[in-house]
Amino acid sequence: MKEKISVISTCFNEEDTILDCYNSIKNTLENYNYEHIFVDNYSYDRSRLIIKEICEKDKKVKAIFNSKNYGPFLSNYNALNFTSGEIVIVNFPTDMQDPPEKILEMIKEIEKGFDIVYGIKTNTEENFLMKISRNFFYFIVNKFSSNYYPQNVNEFICVRKKIVDSVKGSNDYFPYVRGYFAKASDNYSKIYYSRNKRQKGKSKNNLLELYSQATNGLISTMDKFVHILSLFFLLVSAISLFSTFFIIGKKLINPISAPQGFAFLTSVSLLFFSFLVFLLCLILEYLIAIHRQVRFNNKIIVESKLNFD
Repeated sequence: MKEKISVISTCFNEEDTILDCYNSIKNTLENYNYEHIFVDNYSYDRSRLIIKEICEKDKKVKAIFNSKNYGPFLSNYNALNFTSGEIVIVNFPTDMQDPPEKILEMIKEIEKGFDIVYGIKTNTEENFLMKISRNFFYFIVNKFSSNYYPQNVNEFICVRKKIVDSVKGSNDYFPYVRGYFAKASDNYSKIYYSRNKRQKGKSKNNLLELYSQATNGLISTMDKFVHILSLFFLLVSAISLFSTFFIIGKKLINPISAPQGFAFLTSVSLLFFSFLVFLLCLILEYLIAIHRQVRFNNKIIVESKLNFD
């Protein structure tokens, strides 16, 4: 295969797993032309030293050292700007939870002509509560977005260079990368795998960070939900308005047969409530439009790079 492959691995304090990650990619792609880009989020353990030592020995390995911890999403997105391959593995996690052999399956799917290959997790080795929470999040994103987001997908995705080029240039402070790709192309394939349990070290994502990532992902994708909500309460308002006019008309024409007291108050209350909620939905629609135009904050400051031309 002549096409060059880029593999991105983000890390923060992963001194126990970096060498394993490097060796797994090296063994998996030994017959390919590839580059392996490590992105370090200002680790304070031996991670940077280990990456530098690998870069000195192997010029296929490149490094980006950030000036602070920007989090996995922003640092991963920024690394896409430095890839030179025609095929890109968006994120092969340094914690080694995603199986490296699945990269070869992804490449084969890309060679068939697909723009994107999603890694679909059929099972994860984590506690029951976390598993249920993740599945619920993926379900909500998939059902309430105007774009199709495959369920149980993280950033273990393979894409063509043209897809990477199409999403570059965003100033979003929280780039939801998998969402960008879903908006870029519907020409996709899927591979399925079981996600492994972390073998070394501990996850650096605490509950607060996971919540922040989830809420930002929902904000980036749930436009369809607001549209449905707006339409529903518009319909409720119309029904309530019709009911109110009907009751008023009955009172004027035949007061005895008209609904009395509670029914009338309920109808009027429902009318005002649904109308207020509909107005709130319109405000949300407006905020979504603004969000799409102006959401930005951070740009990553790269402290240094290794093995880039």
